[in-house]
Amino acid sequence: MSEPLGQTGPDALVPVAEVNRVPLELLVGIRRARATLLANTRQFANGYPANNALLWGARGMGKSSLVKAVHAQILEDGQNLKIVELQREDLPSVGRLLALLTEMCLSASCSTAMTCRLAMMISIISR
Repeated sequence: MSEPLGQTGPDALVPVAEVNRVPLELLVGIRRARATLLANTRQFANGYPANNALLWGARGMGKSSLVKAVHAQILEDGQNLKIVELQREDLPSVGRLLALLTEMCLSASCSTAMTCRLAMMISIISR
């Protein structure tokens, strides 16, 4: 099963050994947001058009928990979707991150970017 990725150094990605997450059904009081994000992420993971998603709210409101729970559900559905978590101070490096991920995808014996669709979720944490 694929694991989320974590950045441990400049321009390097390594898998996170164990991700803290809660089951999707335990996230209560956000039924509409949960359903919308899950449906949209399923579309994205299946290669269909999907929208970018912006979750906003105060610290501790469950934004990261929701993203991780949706990711777990997508993996359980059998899709290969990566999740990348960035700290706020890492935002200037997003361009390099996307280039690195594209390079990793193309080097995975894919002949073109079209045949190697890069699917990922990015979660930005503000601590």
